[in-house]
Amino acid sequence: MKRFFVLNITLGAIILCALLFGSLKNDESFYRSGFFLLLLAASGGFVFICLLLRKKASLDYWLIHSGFLVILSGALVSFLFSYRQVLDVKEGEKTALPGINLAIKLDDFNIKRYDDGQTPKEFKSTLSIFEDDHLIKSGESLVNHPFSYKGFKFYQQSYGVDNVSLKISSKKGDEFIFKEIGDEALDKKRGLKLKLLDFLPDFVIEGGRSFSKSKGFNNPAIKLAVYEGDELRANGWLFFKYKDFHHNQGNLLADFRFEDIIEEGYFSSLEVVKDYGAKIVLVGSVLMLFGLIRRFYFAS
Repeated sequence: MKRFFVLNITLGAIILCALLFGSLKNDESFYRSGFFLLLLAASGGFVFICLLLRKKASLDYWLIHSGFLVILSGALVSFLFSYRQVLDVKEGEKTALPGINLAIKLDDFNIKRYDDGQTPKEFKSTLSIFEDDHLIKSGESLVNHPFSYKGFKFYQQSYGVDNVSLKISSKKGDEFIFKEIGDEALDKKRGLKLKLLDFLPDFVIEGGRSFSKSKGFNNPAIKLAVYEGDELRANGWLFFKYKDFHHNQGNLLADFRFEDIIEEGYFSSLEVVKDYGAKIVLVGSVLMLFGLIRRFYFAS
């Protein structure tokens, strides 16, 4: 028995190290890997053997160890049978949920922003659930406040802009609107052609590579090319929050400013989850709790 106890303690320490590793790695898939599931199965097997070997153990011992096995069973059920999908739903459109007879429609998407006019303070989705093409239920999903239907939970993850128009102004007071990458505009007063090369809503640069860190408009930037005839005269990034970034660089980009972002539609990123093992885990947790209370407060 002492040998099994030492093995369980050792295995428990390994599991704690694995949990710490998974947290530092920040990768949910680690907890669904074969290695982690093998650790849990081995720990459950040892606990089950301990129960068989101690048939005359106290009630609190049985409650704690049985609760642990029930929790592991619930985790296994969640891993094998739970439903999990991430969907990008456009405003006003209905999207079918893969593998089940449900569809979801994003009726409205609302954003509250801080005083800077860009940083989101709160965002929520107004949703409608359809079953067999019949409207069943409507409600709202906010961050940490999911919308629920028949055990399915619709978590608000993030959002993005489906369509935007980008406004650029010149020192002469002219305005140019771009709707898509590759759009061109003419500055007739100066005989220049402007071309939109790229747009990044959350600009970062690492290792010489420019990319968007997220879908949110945290640091919007556009890449603009300026031509005089067929000759490329300037090529670089203009920033919405740092409009005078090129002011002292002495090139044609200094004559233009990234003036405004006109949002014309949103999509909402929703995680749809139905966890069939959650109630089993709850039962196991209650058993363990009763066992611990009896062990520490009512043991003779």
